[in-house]
Amino acid sequence: MKKIKILLVVLTISLFVFGQNDSIQMDSTVNVYVYGQITDGIDRELVYWKNGTLCHIPNSKPLTKEESAGLEIENGDIYSYRYRYKGNRIDTISVYKNGKKLYSYEGYNGYYKESYSSVSSMAVLNGNVYLGLEIVRDYDRKLPPCCLIKNDKIDQRQIEYGKYISVENGLLCYSIDGSYYNGARYEHTSKGYVIGGQNFTFDWKLCDKYIFEGMRVSHKNVFFGVYDKNNSSKMMFIQRNINDSIPLPANIESAKDFAYIISRYIFAICYSTDYKRSNPFVANVITGNTIELPFEDFKPIRLVSYGRCLYILCYEQTGALKYYYLCKYDMSKSNMTYYNLPNCSSAWDIHVEKK
Repeated sequence: MKKIKILLVVLTISLFVFGQNDSIQMDSTVNVYVYGQITDGIDRELVYWKNGTLCHIPNSKPLTKEESAGLEIENGDIYSYRYRYKGNRIDTISVYKNGKKLYSYEGYNGYYKESYSSVSSMAVLNGNVYLGLEIVRDYDRKLPPCCLIKNDKIDQRQIEYGKYISVENGLLCYSIDGSYYNGARYEHTSKGYVIGGQNFTFDWKLCDKYIFEGMRVSHKNVFFGVYDKNNSSKMMFIQRNINDSIPLPANIESAKDFAYIISRYIFAICYSTDYKRSNPFVANVITGNTIELPFEDFKPIRLVSYGRCLYILCYEQTGALKYYYLCKYDMSKSNMTYYNLPNCSSAWDIHVEKK
């Protein structure tokens, strides 16, 4: 299996110690949302937790076995999508605001002669809904792997982009993937990102040497994972110039899902070089210092930073059952608090916004 390497656009250093508590300390200045699902063993329902309290989307119906769904929250309004598969492709995508349907569109685009296989990401900015769609290539193998849809139309200028989408500091952010299929494999002609309409592209020669995996934007800092084709064991932690690289800490084999707090504090979900440590952990990607989660069995799956706080979505597994938790590290108090997400059957994202 190929190892995922690290490409970061901003360099920082950190050192700290965590404490623990049995209940999370709510912040009176922000709302913290976790997106997920609940189930009764038969039906599934798309829901969210607000500051630890389970909340239902108005007029939301249970998801069928064939349906997938996601949501995003902006200024307290709940935007969601759901779609049903037809074979290995999307039949129809429907988008809702607070449970009321805004629009639907087909999973096949006759103009471009392409179908969509899944929604890879979602973002909302000023009431506009953006979806990144994975493309099924039927006729032209040189089609881009994803497209960006704004509300109910494809954004023509961004048809080659859009697998990763987020809103950071009021700016729409997404990754650029100019790859094409040469008949045997995908070639990268360009790779980069867009922040607030500004396009940043890496030198095309780098695309011959590296495979870029994923993107995160945190506090205007951009983070990429990168796999070195020529040296699978080479770990990288770099600034804007890919040649200014330094090794990652010796205890980190690979990392993903970066979160930036302040200068010298960049965290990620990491995997150890010690084969005896199979579970992922949260660490500073410069020093290698790890965060002590409330329990050893907690497995982190998502990181988000806001102000001086780091929010960590975790789960612990007992047999076939998973129990989900949200942990919060407050740097100003140097302590860790957490709470359980009641009735949660799956969870995948955290959203923090000012009250």
